[in-house]
Amino acid sequence: MLSDSEQFILDYPTISAGEAFEVLRNHSIFDADYGDRGDIGCSFDPEGYEHIMYLNDEGEINTEELLAWLGY
Repeated sequence: MLSDSEQFILDYPTISAGEAFEVLRNHSIFDADYGDRGDIGCSFDPEGYEHIMYLNDEGEINTEELLAWLGY
């Protein structure tokens, strides 16, 4: 039996950037935004920027990478 996150990855191998922001907000990451390297990132303090993942050519992200970054 698959976990919820494994099933989500199978059902949605990629999601839009907007959906990725929604997932991040649902995990209390409210400052995620587009970076200047074609990526999405966030900063946990004023000094730093943490890269989360790159957008593909269609403006979507790899769901497995996002969930791995979140610790699933």
